[in-house]
Amino acid sequence: MIIQFIHKHCPLFTWKLLTITMIYLNLLIILPAKSLPPDGDLFNMVILFVGAHFLGLLSEKIGLPPLFGMLVAGFLHGNIIDNEMDPTLTSTTRSLALIIILIRAGLNLDPQAIRTLSSVCARLSLLPSIVEALIVTLLSWIWFGFNLSWSLMLGFVIGSVSPAVVVPSMVIIQEQNYGIRNGIPTLLIASASVDNVFAITGVSVCLSFAINNGDGGSNISQMILTIVRGPLEALAGIIYGLIVGIILWYIPERYDRKKSAERFEIHRFILLATTSLFIWFGSQQANLKSIGPLAILTAPFVASIRWRQNNLGQLSRESFRILWVVFENFLFCLIGFSVRLRKLDTSVLFGGIVIILIAVIIRMIVAYLVTYGQFDRKERLFMAISWLPKATIQAAMGPVALDLAQTNDDIGRAQIVLTLAVLSILMTAPIGAIAMDRTYRKLLKNYSNENPNPNTNNMTSSEPMDLENQTTTNKVNDGL
Repeated sequence: MIIQFIHKHCPLFTWKLLTITMIYLNLLIILPAKSLPPDGDLFNMVILFVGAHFLGLLSEKIGLPPLFGMLVAGFLHGNIIDNEMDPTLTSTTRSLALIIILIRAGLNLDPQAIRTLSSVCARLSLLPSIVEALIVTLLSWIWFGFNLSWSLMLGFVIGSVSPAVVVPSMVIIQEQNYGIRNGIPTLLIASASVDNVFAITGVSVCLSFAINNGDGGSNISQMILTIVRGPLEALAGIIYGLIVGIILWYIPERYDRKKSAERFEIHRFILLATTSLFIWFGSQQANLKSIGPLAILTAPFVASIRWRQNNLGQLSRESFRILWVVFENFLFCLIGFSVRLRKLDTSVLFGGIVIILIAVIIRMIVAYLVTYGQFDRKERLFMAISWLPKATIQAAMGPVALDLAQTNDDIGRAQIVLTLAVLSILMTAPIGAIAMDRTYRKLLKNYSNENPNPNTNNMTSSEPMDLENQTTTNKVNDGL
């Protein structure tokens, strides 16, 4: 048994170890100052990756989601070694991981399901977040004595689901053909993305009220501008994504010239990747943060509508899948790395735990209720469970107020916001991921051996089945 295990796993382990070693040695030669232990940023990134990868594999072996081990690896590194890394490096790495998540989500969206489920998508993405934000607002006002601006900002920071946790799980579920008849994976992917854009806009609006910038009139003007800018940024992101997606129908080759077009798969991948990088970092640089996520989600979705019809885009799907295998280690271990016990204010821990528990329970109840009428009870329960994990907005927006705070009062409030953001990640991300992994086979129906198109179920034997539509449906539901 032991010999068989070694024979099976030792060559792969050796390959991984040798590859990581050579990557580090190359970094050591090219950038020695940043690669030398113990404080070199690149050295610590390599150590984080190794720890995240192997603890992720260990978590998977014992029946836990890999992200749990990755979070633990980052947490242990940050608290045992207790060093700091270049924030630009860590922020850029997290951004790259989120870009990959959004592109994969866009490529995997089902257009038919979106048309059918547009109303429930709006309800699921907005109502649970609004209710949770209001609950956190009320409880933080009572418990911490926050004013309305700070309470609302904390509510929007906490009240958002994490695509970094939900989307990879939905991709796996869709690949295994669970819940695809009712478009549940696509619904949750699309709703999570809209939920995040809404949360970013809400936090940005509340920040302009919460942080005292001196002149009241100027502050009010800035707030009005921020409120108006939110929807405009979202619209600009959708327009950008539409333009890029349509361009990808024809460049580098017209979509209807199948044989010729298949030779240019790498060109499609490069163009999709570079346009996504440009809009993400460009919008960040221009302080238009709401544009990037929607643009990156829209572009691959629009492009893949025609790609699927001609069996194109498979290289892009596979390439981004491989990139995600690498960057998921960085994303989750960096989230764990940011959780420092010495920075947690123990005086607010108990209050934070109570607030998050109450808010999350109410959020799940609302998510269960807003899906009434289109799904059965098991499917609605699974969607409520999927709306539990938090990580993305909490990790990205939690420290923002602290960076902008100037007065001692604002700094104290910002520390509480950051503490609760960290708590929400620790309390919900691993539990949510584990709950989705353990329940989807029980709560969702598998359509591997059935036609997922419900319209064909009502056909009699005298009615011919539309084979072309069936083929298209199978392509739409193809895994990444």
